[in-house]
This record gives sequence, structure tokens and C-alpha cells, in this order.
Amino acid sequence: MAASTEASTPSPGLAVQALQLGGHPAPGATLLGAPLRSVAPEGLAAALAVPGLTVVVAGTGLQLPSTAADALAAQAVSPLPAIPARIAADPALGPRGRLVYGVAHTTAAGVVVGLPGDPAVLSAAATVLAPLTAAAPAPAAAAVPAAPPAGVQVLDIQPAAAAPAPPPAPRGWEAALAHIGATVDRGAWGPMPEAVHRFAPVRDVLERAGERRPVQDDHGRRWTAFGFPDLRRAGSKVLLVRETDALIEIIALHRAPARVGVCGDRDEAWLPPSSRDPGPVSVELVGARPPGWGRLFALEGDAVYVERDGRIHRWDGRRETPVGTIGQALASLVLRWSQR
Repeated sequence: MAASTEASTPSPGLAVQALQLGGHPAPGATLLGAPLRSVAPEGLAAALAVPGLTVVVAGTGLQLPSTAADALAAQAVSPLPAIPARIAADPALGPRGRLVYGVAHTTAAGVVVGLPGDPAVLSAAATVLAPLTAAAPAPAAAAVPAAPPAGVQVLDIQPAAAAPAPPPAPRGWEAALAHIGATVDRGAWGPMPEAVHRFAPVRDVLERAGERRPVQDDHGRRWTAFGFPDLRRAGSKVLLVRETDALIEIIALHRAPARVGVCGDRDEAWLPPSSRDPGPVSVELVGARPPGWGRLFALEGDAVYVERDGRIHRWDGRRETPVGTIGQALASLVLRWSQR
């Protein structure tokens, strides 16, 4: 991986370390005046505990191993909890650059940067980070207060601390997850639901997810969330999957507020259960009942899918189109939802 040799020299008193996550830096490569050295993902957390400015260079496209990504997220500002954190996509870094850092006044400390390792982005990052390396101004000598007159009591009244800012409202797929009262366990890897193995094409798509985690809602229902490319960005494509008595239930969280997915046969979480009469559901979604009888199978923004005798049919309110077997329909829908 090529690295920038842009030399923006930091203040003499500020410790700077530049780390490349995996691989071997180019000979003589530097960043902010510090030599770029290699660090393994399992050693990242320890490296982040070193006081000063730490620059972590990831692979192109920020494809971090989950352990390294967790370390970046957890260790970025936790050694210095009083320092406000900033997470930003700075225009100077280009569309793939990302900054995560904490700054106290003009002193840079505990700063962590995760960004792609190409020279143009590294050069821009050095420019963006250069002001953070300025030395803090020397503190002014504290004035010695005069003694109060005899008989006068001096009260040191401290202003009330400002109330902490409320956490940002969830966006995208996370808003839909919050709506159903579910949370992601980011400390565990989510299991592949057993029923998925009955449908190899569906399993193949889900196994390509960049991240998958266990999910549980307020009613004790357990799911696995599959993120394309991950479960960290509001714009990720996220499928929530759980096994049911008859088949599997799938919710395309990123399509919210539209209710999109494969209906389960249990109680309603986000989608109506498959036991619901598809007629009223179709009228509400596409304006007309489907022709003939059938069992509710799946919903998409502009169509209702109905199952009859093991075959799936798509109804858009005007025309019914055969889709194929249950396995064929699942494979087609899961692939489409994982991409858009």
C-alpha cells in the first residue's frame, strides 16, 4: 500500500505515531512527520492507549476487520472521556475518508484517524490534521487572591453543569430497528438461521454480508442482522432474519418507512403475519385485491407476493406475474434487497 510522504511537522512536544493497519508501509513513508509503521489488528487497542496524536491508516475503502473497527470505535476517545469527540467525513479527505478524533482546546490528544491508505487521501489528511498538532499555549500564572477582610465569608459558588446533549436520533435502518424496540449486540457475531441452509442461493447472499450481529427486541424475539457492507453506516442495506415455525421471516430495514420483507407465521413485528388475509393488505398497498385465493408471502413497495400450492405470484394491483418456487422467490428477493 503506498503511503503519503507529505511532511507537516508537528509540535516538538507532541508525541505522534502513524500506524498502518496490516501490511507493510513503503520504505521511508511518513505522516505528520512520524514514520509510518505496521500494526496488527489485535495490537491496535494497545496502540491507541498511547497519549498523543495517533494516525491509523486502514486499507482502501475502510475494510477494517471487526476487531479493529471495534477498537477504533471504543478506544478513539475513551482514554480521555472529557474530550469531546467528532466524527466527520471531511470534504478534503475525499468520499472515502473518515475522521474520528477528540480535541481539547488547541492541544491534540488521543486523536485517532481511520482512512483509506492511498497517497491522495493521506496527503489531504495531513493537511486537515496539521492544526491539531499545534502546541497548547502556556497556561497563565494563577493570580493569588487577596485575603478577605476580617469577618467576611467568601463563598465559592460553581455554576451548575450543563445538561448533556441528547444522543442523535437514529437514522435509516437504525430508525426502523428502534421502532420495533430491537437492539444490536455488537459484541457477538450473529448466527446463520438454521432454516436458511435449506435455500443455498439465499445462504450464499447472506454469507456475503460484511457484518452480522445478533438482535433481540423487547418481546424476546431473536434475529440476525446482516449488513451490506456493514452495520455501522446509516446508508447500509440491512436484512433482519429469523427462523419461524414454517419458514423464515426477513425484514428489509433499509427500505423503511416502507414495510418490505418476507412475512413470518408468528406475531407481527414489522410485517403482517402470513396468516393475514392478503386481500385487505393488497388493497392498502397497491389498491386492489389479488385474483383468486392465496397465502400472504412477502411485501415490497409496489407489490404483494402471494403463495399458492408452493408457487409464488407477484401482484401489483393490475397484473399478476408468476415468480417461481418459494426458494426461487426468496433468492430473488434477498439478492435484490441486499443491493438496494
